[in-house]
Amino acid sequence: MQFGDNPHSLSIQNIRLENFRIYKSKKFNIDGDLVIFVGSNGIGKTSIIEAIAILSNLKSFRGVHDKELIHHGSSQYMVELGYSNKSGLHKISMGFGNRSDDKKVERRMRFDGEAINKISEFIGKIQTVVFAPGDINILDSGPEERRRFIDIVLSSLHTDYLQSLQQYKKLLKFRSAYFHKSGNKFDEKYITALNIELIKYGLKIQNYRKTFIEEFQIIFSNYIHSISNDRDFWQIKYVPSINNGHEMKVYQDSIHEARLNDIRYKQTTRGIHRDRIQICNDKNKNMSENDISIVGSQGQKRTAVLALKMAQYEYTKVRTIEKPVLLIDDVLNELDLDRRKKFIDFLQDAGQAFITATDISALEEFIYLKKGSAKIQIFRVDENSNWIEQNYK
Repeated sequence: MQFGDNPHSLSIQNIRLENFRIYKSKKFNIDGDLVIFVGSNGIGKTSIIEAIAILSNLKSFRGVHDKELIHHGSSQYMVELGYSNKSGLHKISMGFGNRSDDKKVERRMRFDGEAINKISEFIGKIQTVVFAPGDINILDSGPEERRRFIDIVLSSLHTDYLQSLQQYKKLLKFRSAYFHKSGNKFDEKYITALNIELIKYGLKIQNYRKTFIEEFQIIFSNYIHSISNDRDFWQIKYVPSINNGHEMKVYQDSIHEARLNDIRYKQTTRGIHRDRIQICNDKNKNMSENDISIVGSQGQKRTAVLALKMAQYEYTKVRTIEKPVLLIDDVLNELDLDRRKKFIDFLQDAGQAFITATDISALEEFIYLKKGSAKIQIFRVDENSNWIEQNYK
């Protein structure tokens, strides 16, 4: 994977929050390459970058539902960004909830003043990469979290992937619901029709994932070696539920063979929704027993999750020929000195970055290095809980 051109830096110019989290109404004018929000916990630092991330992939990286983001006492929230990229100036917004004259709860998306009705036409308009303390769950939680990481990256880059994933999930629900309501009597033609569609979308998703992991592994491995100073050798491996399922006949035969189990358990027992992503350090051993979640130390896991996110940034930059916005939620204080230095080195060549921190000490070296080449903007909370822009001295 190589650039066909020099990547442009995506740049956010303003952020507006209405009835979002603790903010009744707030606007930030942004003119920095490095934007830092400094203050104690619980004052709304993370909520600002959370809003940016939501406009990137319509999900909170804190794992909460939209309704939990609505300001207390309000019926809806709205977040809006003005930004520039290689195609010019843009405005993007998303609202969730119900209007005062309408009880229907819904999501409302707009881009450059025009309403967008399809999620697949909204996600990917603005590319971001989030670094947050909860990222460690990608390694420590079950297969779903790792699939979710892959799905977020691919969905932001390929509309076709996101549409296929949406259709596949709908088919899983239809199939499961049909098994539950039908008892022991099944319409063979209906199941066959569902299977044809399930196979079509599942095959497409598996092919995307297979190609992605093959490309992504190279970038991930390079960051692992760099961050660990060649002490760690983790590899990322795709372990599909249907082995060789990127071939049509193999996928078809596997779904057909699983039919009796599907009926017995009233769910689809094979397919891309059961794929696993393994991160292991020895390809000759049993990967499930040698996965980083089992054999990795906390330090090795921090190295690996940092490498995952750095690789996401690099992969996205190559694919879009544009530097994504970095959203860094108080992670520097969690890194030891070696990993912090590697991360700061990584940030030197990155595009616009938003960072939250309880104090600025962990960033002083980075700010010093950046002062001559980048505009730095720092916001602090005053005694009246207002965000005030300050100059760094």
